[in-house]
Amino acid sequence: MLFKTIDEIKEFWPVPVSDNIANVKPFIVQAERDYIIPAISQAQYTTLSNAYNVITPSLSPALTKLLEKVQAALALYAYYLWIPSGQLQISDSGIRIATNENLKTAFQWQIDDLQRSVIKQAGSAMEDLLAFMEQNKADYAGWSGSSAYTEFKDCFIPSAIVFTNCYSALGYSRLNFLAIRSHMKKVQETTIQAELSPEFYAVLKNQNTTNTLSDKNKLLIPYIQKAIANLTMANAFTTLAVTINENGILNFNNTGNREAINAKQPSAPSMISKLELQAQKDGETYIQILKDFLKANITDYPVYASSTAYNSETTDTYFKNDENQTGYVAML
Repeated sequence: MLFKTIDEIKEFWPVPVSDNIANVKPFIVQAERDYIIPAISQAQYTTLSNAYNVITPSLSPALTKLLEKVQAALALYAYYLWIPSGQLQISDSGIRIATNENLKTAFQWQIDDLQRSVIKQAGSAMEDLLAFMEQNKADYAGWSGSSAYTEFKDCFIPSAIVFTNCYSALGYSRLNFLAIRSHMKKVQETTIQAELSPEFYAVLKNQNTTNTLSDKNKLLIPYIQKAIANLTMANAFTTLAVTINENGILNFNNTGNREAINAKQPSAPSMISKLELQAQKDGETYIQILKDFLKANITDYPVYASSTAYNSETTDTYFKNDENQTGYVAML
């Protein structure tokens, strides 16, 4: 475990929920298992934990910096996990809420707001941790040589920060970023690969994963990222509008809660459709810009130039002739 004392936790989690580390240990352990280890890899976690959990820690400067970044995220994820049970007193006599003549339990909307705030802060800390590790990956071989790193670099858009820079409505939310990541991979592996050709796509993806992008190929990444972000949202809007759990597929709606303030309800289907159409249009526009750029600089991209995805006469792929089609079509 990457915390030893309550005082350490309070550096990142100022709320005095307990004076005993044992009372919050289960939440720290779960946060490490569910959030930290999948992100930094078991190998890197073990290296950090072994250096930290000795009688006299002797962390290298690199591990000292990593510990601080990890603890910032870990404390918040543990806090997020603690909140639901933190309002309760559980004993052999049952489950009760804590209250007295001066204090009473917070309203549910206040607890929900707190959880949303904490998980957003935790996601921000995780984004900062991953960006730091990427910038200093030579110091963290356990991570850079792991499947966690391969997964991190598997997409041309590696983080909520980069995604939001391409599509601002995501709002830097790591939760939303993770929720739409499967859509992003689908867009990347289908639409982007088809437009660039499997051969050229493989070159770009390999260089992106290994951080060996050529100067010419680096120029393509912003166009690719903007296309992926918009096409991903066109695919993901419907998914974000629902929650899937053991009770089924649910629409979020808190308007029936008498204690709720600033109540929100699901967007109307017509609004979601407009957002989908606009995102699809913008994504296709960025693909066209990308292909126009490739055509204008075709000698710099021989792998693409020799592929079937490249047409020296036109780069517009959205109105293609069908060689099996007969007759004429006129648009008036």
